[in-house]
Amino acid sequence: MSSGDWHDMRDIDGLEYPYEEPNNIHGTFPDFYNRDFYSLASSLSRFGHRILRNEVPTPDHIQRNTISTINRFCDNSMIPDDYSIMMNHFPPTPMNSRVVLDAKRLFHEEPQIPTSLVDIGRCEQIIFVYQESATLLSIYLVFPAQGAIEGYFVGDEDFHDIHDVVSKILRFFSQQLPNSHFTIRQRLQIPSTFAKDPIAFTYILVLCLHHRTKYLEHNDATMTIQKLMTLTDFIQAHDDWFGELQVHQMTKASHPFFKRINPKTDKVGELNALGWTVVDVLGDDGNSGYYTLILGLENNGNFQYSLRPPTTQFVPMTRNQGWQTNIMRLRHDLQRRSRTLVRRLFSNASNLPPWSRVAGICTEEDIETLSDEFYTDKLTQFQYFNGGLRPPIRNGPDDIPDGDDISVYQMSPFWAMYVFACIFRMRLIVYMRTQVQAAIEWSTTTIDPASPLATRMTVVQELQKISDLELKRTPTIEIFYTTGFGTNGRAVDNHFRLLRRVLCDDIIKPNEISGTSLRECIETIIEKEKDSHIVNAHPDQCLIANEMNKEPHRIQTAPEDPFLTDSMRVVRMEDPDRF
Repeated sequence: MSSGDWHDMRDIDGLEYPYEEPNNIHGTFPDFYNRDFYSLASSLSRFGHRILRNEVPTPDHIQRNTISTINRFCDNSMIPDDYSIMMNHFPPTPMNSRVVLDAKRLFHEEPQIPTSLVDIGRCEQIIFVYQESATLLSIYLVFPAQGAIEGYFVGDEDFHDIHDVVSKILRFFSQQLPNSHFTIRQRLQIPSTFAKDPIAFTYILVLCLHHRTKYLEHNDATMTIQKLMTLTDFIQAHDDWFGELQVHQMTKASHPFFKRINPKTDKVGELNALGWTVVDVLGDDGNSGYYTLILGLENNGNFQYSLRPPTTQFVPMTRNQGWQTNIMRLRHDLQRRSRTLVRRLFSNASNLPPWSRVAGICTEEDIETLSDEFYTDKLTQFQYFNGGLRPPIRNGPDDIPDGDDISVYQMSPFWAMYVFACIFRMRLIVYMRTQVQAAIEWSTTTIDPASPLATRMTVVQELQKISDLELKRTPTIEIFYTTGFGTNGRAVDNHFRLLRRVLCDDIIKPNEISGTSLRECIETIIEKEKDSHIVNAHPDQCLIANEMNKEPHRIQTAPEDPFLTDSMRVVRMEDPDRF
């Protein structure tokens, strides 16, 4: 039979790893959108709740019965059944020499772990996990070749089942390793002040032990990162629900007008905080409005003006015949529809729609020239892309440059958007940021061709974001547009960019975020014990530190068991304060 000796805990044990050359934990999450990871975790939970309320279709590759567990995993509110669900659907990376098992399978009359599942001769380590309650969990890391069992205990209250669990583990090993001898030590106890969600922490700790990483370096941030690393498929489903534009797959070759996301020079932090990523496009050639609308179409699954399949070789827009042709085709289509709309809407200049002034339509002359901005045969195709459409530099609002200004063939912010919305039966929302020297003013213009004529274009003088569910009610493109004059009197570029949502609008970030690592937490406990002159009363007793403001628990002598030697009598915790 297998037997075991319990070794007394030393302070240093909790600050060392039971394996050599531990691997680093994930210190960053490779998110293309560079989202705050606490916000992203909360957004995943909000997304999951929307699925459960049938506000969002269940993604094809996500099993609906896992979503409640994912929500609680992200919210630090897991319940006992969640651990097994996580292990079944998000298990550690399979390894021939490392296995993770549920210790409760050992408690059946015939242990439900067939020897074919665990070849002890090939296993360098086996992890048994035992849930005593929702707040008390224990992990037993077994090294068969070394005859060692390392105990990890999550929670502060009394552990009553340690003796039985260890006995069952030894009985299991006696089947394949008769007459083997194990040393058992308590490696670490994690207080509730650190493991705020004991079940989520246990799952993460099991992953760390399985992959032999530096679990002592974990803090709130790195544990959130580990959660995100576990839920990459769910993150993709979350992102796909907001739009089909795969920005992380865009390259200079596939979209030569794509510049970057969230340009720092554009000071887009306010938009990022509201859950948007800003997709910036070229502005040097004066076509930013057209590039933005094509990306908006792609985000809604429409690729009729895109190059399909995407090219893999970069050709700049000044020489890219394929993309130039598609942009010109869009210009022609907009001009044709614009002329039709002008005849239909503005036949009587004295009876214009209420929003006409917003679109820059005030006089007969305005009406006559409305459709000119889209195309003129006075320019060659090359001239549309060589930078000539950029307006002359203006040194102030009253500065009128001399000469012909072909910047009129850039896209206007509202009439062109109205025409586009009518063609594609889509809603367009333009969030305009106007700079007036040092002051910033926002307005939100909504263009909805499904509305009555009088309200097809509405403006509010603030940044007014619609809800995610309202966004998905009808195909919508959201656009960020800048204009105005800076503190130096120079005109701000009239520039369009696409807004793509990447966070739910009802996220709840944690109230308290700690940068304290597990190592620092344990070191603090050890120092408090020393300051309080805490000593062991008996060599067979082991102190397990409780949370920082309480006396530590003691593991006390337990009844004898044929699988435990006389020296292994330290197997159950009692809290002296309870008696």
